[in-house]
Amino acid sequence: MNFSGPGACQLHRTSTPPSPPISVPSTPSGAATIAFDLVASASQSKTIAELDRFAERAEENRTQAQAHLRTLEDSVASVQRSKSFMLELADRN
Repeated sequence: MNFSGPGACQLHRTSTPPSPPISVPSTPSGAATIAFDLVASASQSKTIAELDRFAERAEENRTQAQAHLRTLEDSVASVQRSKSFMLELADRN
């Protein structure tokens, strides 16, 4: 290819000035802020969903614990009745 002489390709500089250098701010701005907010929002939504699941499991555990407590209370009452009955029998003999 011939880049010099007649018929050579020539580049013409346009009259628009060059773009200023791009500076990256130390704090998020513009699209970066939107992206940051979206990530934070998604993270917060995930955290809220996790907390909701945790609360549901806690409620299930509480319900189960109450059922176990009732069973234990019934068992204690039964043992107390048995003790009273045995003491009554012992007093008769």
